Amino acid sequence: MAGWYAVNTKARQEFAAREHLERQAYRTHLPLVSAARRQRGRWQSRTEPLFPGYLFVELDMQSQNTAPIRSTRGVVGLVRFGNRLPRVPGGLVEALMRSQPDDDQPLDLAQLFHSGDTVAIVDGPFRGLKAIVDAASTRDRVHVLLDLLGQSSRVTLSSHQIAPLN
Repeated sequence: MAGWYAVNTKARQEFAAREHLERQAYRTHLPLVSAARRQRGRWQSRTEPLFPGYLFVELDMQSQNTAPIRSTRGVVGLVRFGNRLPRVPGGLVEALMRSQPDDDQPLDLAQLFHSGDTVAIVDGPFRGLKAIVDAASTRDRVHVLLDLLGQSSRVTLSSHQIAPLN
């Protein structure tokens, strides 16, 4: 039975690793996001991996040989814990693939958060606080409700500044 496994890639070689694995007939998925980066004093949007240094490969451990993966250009190896090769939790890669129908089109992180979801703020002045998603705004913005000084305040954050809480 086939399952998804994580592949550790060399630094900034996720795209090359994906290309070379696909040439060897492995089915892969590299989730991408559009990230705003400051370069030469300007904010520019760049497409980068959602999980830097990793991509996913679908393997049937009964019928596929995993040895060629280690020697693939751009790949360090499969993610292992000792001798155990852990599967990516069921449905995670499929959910990422549904959110990103085109392999080269970045995910819109704002679409991953829905009204009422509880999130943690992971960057910026409100780092460490919990909030509730009020609504998704433009492509890269999310409105959240923060409980500050006993009352709810609506704050607009970049979708990169929040993470879902389980």
